[in-house]
Amino acid sequence: AFDFAEIVPTPPYSGDHKQRIFDFVLRTGRPWALLVPAYVAEKSYFPRDARPFFLGPFPYEYDHPHGAGADTSPFVSVWAVHLGPRTDRLCPLVSSPSFRRDLADLVAAGALRGAKRPNPRQRKKRRRRAS
Repeated sequence: AFDFAEIVPTPPYSGDHKQRIFDFVLRTGRPWALLVPAYVAEKSYFPRDARPFFLGPFPYEYDHPHGAGADTSPFVSVWAVHLGPRTDRLCPLVSSPSFRRDLADLVAAGALRGAKRPNPRQRKKRRRRAS
């Protein structure tokens, strides 16, 4: 068993790390705040039933080891925050311009598309039509 007050993870965002950190924090039953790519809120493993809120989107810059990764991040990040049973009661008290209550708010803020991304073949076809 782990003894901690909060968890604040740092990336990596590769492999199944994102899913594993959500599984872990849900098992603990404690409040959490996770810095994640905004698109994670649309994934099947995202704990929608916990009704977390979001802070962001933020254009964080991530440093990569020399020769690895891109020069800029291909995604925006958000803080997904869950305060346990107090979450719903505390949300009306948050007075931050970056506060987002749910997925619809993230879409409205431009952090998510709100629609499924076309597959590679569909994207290629759209590019051909546009040129």
